[in-house]
Amino acid sequence: MKNKIVIVVFIIIFIGALAFLVLNGSKNVQVETEVEEFIPGEEISDEQVRNTVVTLYFKDINSEELMPEARNIDVKKLMDDPYSVIINMLIEGPLNENYEACIPEGTKLNKCYLEDDVLVINFDNGFLKIEDNNKKDQEKALDSILDTISLLREVNGIKILIDGESNITLKNSNINLSREYRKTN
Repeated sequence: MKNKIVIVVFIIIFIGALAFLVLNGSKNVQVETEVEEFIPGEEISDEQVRNTVVTLYFKDINSEELMPEARNIDVKKLMDDPYSVIINMLIEGPLNENYEACIPEGTKLNKCYLEDDVLVINFDNGFLKIEDNNKKDQEKALDSILDTISLLREVNGIKILIDGESNITLKNSNINLSREYRKTN
């Protein structure tokens, strides 16, 4: 008998709670919220909207390690030939005075193009001034280009030509420019 009373009381409480929820749920309760308009301190110009960040790698003068340097660039400059723009930025050198370019000064880019997933970079013979450097600096130059370019998803390696020639081996290191250099992870 006690079990029946407990069950009846439970059912009454359950039905009462359900009725309470149904009745209160059907009322339209309006909560007033105050919305403030956000006003930026400065309007964003069309030029700022078009900017993107490009990461370039240069040699740190003190540690001699490759270090990233972020640059803002107008997306429109990258639209037609992003590879040439980025390689020319590497040639121009860093903005940070604690870094130095790995590509020899005076080097000019003849052309570059994507062949499958390898960027073929055709420098003029100014790039061969790198032969005067030691093996470590020659490797840094290749790594600088590779680290910078491989940030682009479609590029997985580089191949360097000198005035269209592909069978060139650098002095002091036996680095053969005719082979592909790929990023190792």
